[in-house]
Amino acid sequence: MRRANRGAMVRDFRGQRLGTILLAIGAIDAGDDAHAALFARARDLPFGEACVRLGLAKEPAVVRALSLQTGAPSVSIGEFRPDDSLKRLLPGWLARRHRVLPLAHVAAGTGKGKLIVALSRPNDVALLDELAFVTGCRIAPVVAADSDLDQALIDVYGAAPFDARTRVDLGRGPGIDHVVARYF
Repeated sequence: MRRANRGAMVRDFRGQRLGTILLAIGAIDAGDDAHAALFARARDLPFGEACVRLGLAKEPAVVRALSLQTGAPSVSIGEFRPDDSLKRLLPGWLARRHRVLPLAHVAAGTGKGKLIVALSRPNDVALLDELAFVTGCRIAPVVAADSDLDQALIDVYGAAPFDARTRVDLGRGPGIDHVVARYF
C-alpha cells in the first residue's frame, strides 16, 4: 500500500483571510464568517475574537488558524513563566498593554539578539516594531491564546491595569478639577 505524500497534502494558508482558514480547517461553518465579520466590525474586535465570543469557534482553533495565516508557530503557554532577565527586557507596562509575554532571548554576535514573544496578534506590524524599538532586539512572534496570555501576564507582571506613571490617584492630591485642567 502506498502512503500519500504528506507534503503535497499541506496547504499554504499564509496571507489568506482568517475566515477562509477557519472554514478550511472545519472550525466554523459556511456563513459563520459573514456573521462574525459583522459582529467584529460592530464591536471593533479582531475577527478571531468575534468567532470565539459568538461561540462559532474554539480559541485553540483560532490560534491554529492565526498560526497558519502568518506562518508563525503557535504555543501553549500553560505554566511557563519567564525568568527575571526576560521581564527586565520587556517591561510590564508594555507587556500588559499589548498582551505580550517574553518566552526566550537568543543572543547574537552583534546587537541584542532575538526576543521570542507570545502574542495573539502576530501580524500586527506596528506592535512588532514597537517591541523591537523598546527592547532593541529583533522580534520573533509565536501565537498564543488570549486567555493563556491574560493569566500569564497576571502571574508574571501582576494585575495592575494601568502603568504607575499614568495612574492618577484622586484620593491624594489637589482634586479632579486640577487633574482635568492640567492633563485635559
